Amino acid sequence: MNTAGIRPRVSVIVPVFNSERFIQASLASVVDQTYRDYELIVVDDGSTDGTRAAVTALGTSVRYIDQANAGPAAARNAGIRAARGEFICFLDADDLWLPQKLAVQVAAMDARPDLGLMFADEDEFDEHGVQRASLLGTSRFHADISGGTAMPDAFQKLLEENFIPTSTVMARRECFETAGLFDSALKVSEDRDMWSRIAATYPITAIPQILGRKRVVSASASRNVERTLRARITMWTKLRALFPNLASQRAVNALLAPTYLQLGYLLFDNGNAREARRLALRALGIARSPREWLLGVSLVIFSCTGKLFADAVFGLNRRLRGTRLRTGSA
Repeated sequence: MNTAGIRPRVSVIVPVFNSERFIQASLASVVDQTYRDYELIVVDDGSTDGTRAAVTALGTSVRYIDQANAGPAAARNAGIRAARGEFICFLDADDLWLPQKLAVQVAAMDARPDLGLMFADEDEFDEHGVQRASLLGTSRFHADISGGTAMPDAFQKLLEENFIPTSTVMARRECFETAGLFDSALKVSEDRDMWSRIAATYPITAIPQILGRKRVVSASASRNVERTLRARITMWTKLRALFPNLASQRAVNALLAPTYLQLGYLLFDNGNAREARRLALRALGIARSPREWLLGVSLVIFSCTGKLFADAVFGLNRRLRGTRLRTGSA
């Protein structure tokens, strides 16, 4: 670890919020790196548990920044502003790195000075052990990810799927000077938005090697479906406005229409018929498939007639399907 005041090559940024349970293990996975020319910056986003004591117990090996709670994007931005390294890495407070993570990525970035961002594979685990052996292996773009070269059409692929594990990213500092910082208005999908803006300008690639470990915890922000859907809508709309030559109206509408419907049905089920109807009408304005039209029209009708009518229709559908299954019909 670089503690001599000389500018380090790598800045490791760890945003934390009430992470007392796991933060020491996460930081230990940084301290145990075989590559030593790095600085470790922890940004405490207003924790109210014992996070501060757990971090400061490590002494001067960690630069500790405390701020009022503002979300993960704002915490990462505070770390970027404080960082001195040529390369920027992020580690979520409950995730882990393998010891060779930094060494492998620094060597790869040095070999490819044209690359703006590099990421790697990770497994997924919980208290019962490994639940998924490879996150990149589940991506629909696995063939392009595993090729070891710059990903073709990376921006367009990121519109469709977030295949970049945040805790495995290494990016050049200049990427954030060009693309800007994380969007603090986004409480979910802020990482996907950031990687997309970088991919709009710089080549990105993956190392198809497990270099990180993602811990699955029940308090994960991604579990909030409504917030996630709203963030995706905001992100796609924003990227369309920023990069019209890369994010075509046709491609963005194909993503927005089903998301409007999914969010609309969720809100309708939660009793917000007015906004559900508004989203249904938005979906109908850009829908391209008969299925989306049918779902949109149905949601408009349900939002006007009420949940009891919708429950009756869905209940009848379930009973009819059950009858067909029992009689052996196709």
